[in-house]
Amino acid sequence: MIGRRWIALGFLLLTGSWLWAQSYRCDWQVIAVGGGMLAGSYRCGVTVGQTATGLMSGPNLLALVGFWQPEVATGIAERDQIWQEGPVANETRLYPVLPNPFSGATRIRYTLNCEQRTLVQICDISGRVVRTLVNSVQPAGTYTLTWDTRDNAGREVAAGIYFCRFSAGGYRRSTKLVLQR
Repeated sequence: MIGRRWIALGFLLLTGSWLWAQSYRCDWQVIAVGGGMLAGSYRCGVTVGQTATGLMSGPNLLALVGFWQPEVATGIAERDQIWQEGPVANETRLYPVLPNPFSGATRIRYTLNCEQRTLVQICDISGRVVRTLVNSVQPAGTYTLTWDTRDNAGREVAAGIYFCRFSAGGYRRSTKLVLQR
């Protein structure tokens, strides 16, 4: 019995000091939606206990928050000029669309490694262009677009499967979008 009391007392002291030492509040009983494509058509969409999910970025910050992330940050790309404004991309790439599936809007993130003609379109399952988000020459950098589920005429589209078609220079990719209402 003495051993058990000592362990319980030690735990309470540790817990008490931990609670008073913190200057922020973090609710651990959270059911959060995160996840992304794993391999093929498998998905991990919900994690119990994940307090935050997503990408935070700024001029000097790139943070991937949460357990499941579509890409792995392994280092910092060197820049030719340290005072250059804005992020410099070292590759042209389309990142996974987040959130997906979605209901109100979704974000499309891509990088360009040099100035090039860029085309970003949303197509329905038959291949018909529903919305053109970008059709212009863009300088190198990181871009994030938001598709608000509207077509080129401003009407909301029906729930279903859509594709984000991305082309920049010789790089071409398409990714599936699932719109739920």
